[in-house]
Amino acid sequence: MKPVLIVYARALIPGEVKTRLIPKLGALGAAQLHEAFVEDTLRMVNGLSETFDLELHTDVPTEAWSWKGVRRVQSAGDLGAKMYTTIQDALDAGRPFVMIVGSDSPTLPAKFLKEMSGSNADVVLGPTKDGGYYAIGCRKADPQMFAGVTWSCDATRSQTIDAVRRCGLSVECGPEWFDVDQPQDLELLIESGVGGRTLQVLSGCGLAPRAKSAWLSVVIPTLNESTVIARTLDAVSRLSVNVEVIVVDGQSEDDTARIARQHGATVLSTSRGRGLQLRMGAERATGDVLWFLHADSTPSPDAEQRIRQALEARQVIGGNFDLVFDGGSNAARKLTRIYPHLRKLGLCYGDSGVFVRRDVYDAAGGFRAYPLFEDLDLIKRIRKHGRFVHLDSQIVTSSRRFEGRSFGLMFTKWTAMQLLYWAGVHPGVLGRWYLPIRGKGGKVQR
Repeated sequence: MKPVLIVYARALIPGEVKTRLIPKLGALGAAQLHEAFVEDTLRMVNGLSETFDLELHTDVPTEAWSWKGVRRVQSAGDLGAKMYTTIQDALDAGRPFVMIVGSDSPTLPAKFLKEMSGSNADVVLGPTKDGGYYAIGCRKADPQMFAGVTWSCDATRSQTIDAVRRCGLSVECGPEWFDVDQPQDLELLIESGVGGRTLQVLSGCGLAPRAKSAWLSVVIPTLNESTVIARTLDAVSRLSVNVEVIVVDGQSEDDTARIARQHGATVLSTSRGRGLQLRMGAERATGDVLWFLHADSTPSPDAEQRIRQALEARQVIGGNFDLVFDGGSNAARKLTRIYPHLRKLGLCYGDSGVFVRRDVYDAAGGFRAYPLFEDLDLIKRIRKHGRFVHLDSQIVTSSRRFEGRSFGLMFTKWTAMQLLYWAGVHPGVLGRWYLPIRGKGGKVQR
């Protein structure tokens, strides 16, 4: 069986949740913030569904929050009794590892939980700055592992560690983060670069965070991408607390823009055309580094770190990533095999996650409003300013433009357009020849 990750949350009852925030926000405001905390936590853990089975456990039955995982109700007793029962039941059911995560750390990076799951200790704790812990993971349990622990105090974590060790179990601590219990914690939350539903609620309460300069701006062009944009934004949101996300929508006819706003992205609207959309997004961006992603492309958790490391060398002006096409279809397998060979020829495309220093982008003239090959055109110009690197970190993208069609015919057409472009035919002319093809998920493909 897979490990299981369980989100603990209290049911949404105004006046009974986040009570220590009521003097600051009022009962309704505190309840709304609690609702947002849980929603953003659930969105975060959804990105770990390949590693864990996911469950939501509440103190009483509730249908609050949209959640497609397993819902359960916590057992009776204090927090320690509830957690022990949850952990032991899961271990008895054959789970090799059980993790419980609270809902008071809405900006918690998902990579922290994944790192904790790699511990070989019997018990691993995710420490918070106030002496508690945001998560506990167990490979073994004991009925006395929470004996003598006083909850919601600055000694909670140290008392838990002592109790676990008295049971003969090994214990480790993962990366430190913070949770939000007291009014003073709201300032830390605001400074952390909060997004998602939590940001909306804070803004509604008059606590909008001050403008904070991001080192990295992610620009995503969209057109009718409601089926995929949430997954991409979820992945981006887990990269760093200091990343600006700009979605430039080409007047979608579906819920793309609404979904992007719900995920905390800045949403701009412009005419259709990827080159135009990317140019507009870059003009609005404030980061020192620009990273251009497609709406159906999911970066790996280490992507932001890898970009930062690559740009430590001043001669490096930008780069891109390995590209893997999703699914087990014939088209996906062929495309994944083909792209490394294209890279050997010096070819790389926008769906491989191109990043570039802002000053180099500006010096090169930025994206041109081409209907086709705007990515090749930009990369050709920025390469004149320094070293363009390829990172061996993966971006997973969709093969939907080729699904349900003759792969050979589509690839032949794509190759012919490439040859015409390199022969000097203007992208504007090629764009008129190459009629849009609507792929799966509603995306207009080129």
